[in-house]
Amino acid sequence: MRGPTTVGDVTVIGTPARTVSAFAGDGWRLWQHALDDAVVELATVGDGILATDASGGLHLLDARTG
Repeated sequence: MRGPTTVGDVTVIGTPARTVSAFAGDGWRLWQHALDDAVVELATVGDGILATDASGGLHLLDARTG
C-alpha cells in the first residue's frame, strides 16, 4: 500500500494491484481509479493527488472525484 495521503477530509491510498482509492472521513469509498501499473508514490498537489506508477506514468487525480 502507498500513502495514505490526505486532502481535506479525503484520504487516498494506492496499491500494488494498480489502483488508487479515496475514502471520505466516515470511511466510505468515494472513488477508485485503475492505473497502468502498480502505484509507486502518491503526493498531494493542491486539491489533487499525483500518482506515479511503476512504468513511470504520472496521473493527476482530483481528490474528490478521481
